[in-house]
Amino acid sequence: MKNNLAAHLARVSAALLATLLGLSAIGVASTPHTIYTFPANGADGFPSGGLVFDSAGNLYGTTDSSGTSNFGTVFELSPGPNGVWIETVLYRFKGARNQDGESPQTGVIIDGAGNLYGTTTVGGTIGTCQGGCGIVFKLSPDGHGGWTESVIYRF
Repeated sequence: MKNNLAAHLARVSAALLATLLGLSAIGVASTPHTIYTFPANGADGFPSGGLVFDSAGNLYGTTDSSGTSNFGTVFELSPGPNGVWIETVLYRFKGARNQDGESPQTGVIIDGAGNLYGTTTVGGTIGTCQGGCGIVFKLSPDGHGGWTESVIYRF
C-alpha cells in the first residue's frame, strides 16, 4: 500500500511539473511558435535580454540598438485580437550625451506598482568608460498612457 501511494504521488508530481513546464504528461515538449516578429528595418527591432510578464499578460523587454538614433528602446507586447501581438514602444533612449543611457541589453523587471527597471551598457558618468559605463533606469507609468524614465544609478 505504501509503495503504491509513493508511486501514485510520483506520477502526480511528474504530471504537475510537466504541466507547469508546458510539457505533456508523456514527456514530449510543446512546440514553440513565434508570437511576434520585429521589423526588418531595425526601427524598433534587435531585442536583447529577457522578457517579463505583467499581471494582465503583457510582455516587456528591451531592444539594444534601435529607436531614435539607435540608442535602444523599452517595449511592450500586448495580446491583441485573433492571437496577434501588438508592439508599443514605451521609451526610446536618447543616448549618453542626454544622460539617459543607451544600449539596454538585460531586459527589464517589473515591481508591484507596474514600474519597470533595467540597465544600459552606455551612459552615466563619463570617466574611464568612453560614453559612460552604464546606468540603472526606472520607467514609471505617468497616469496618462505614457511613461517617465528616471536614472536611479550611474556607473
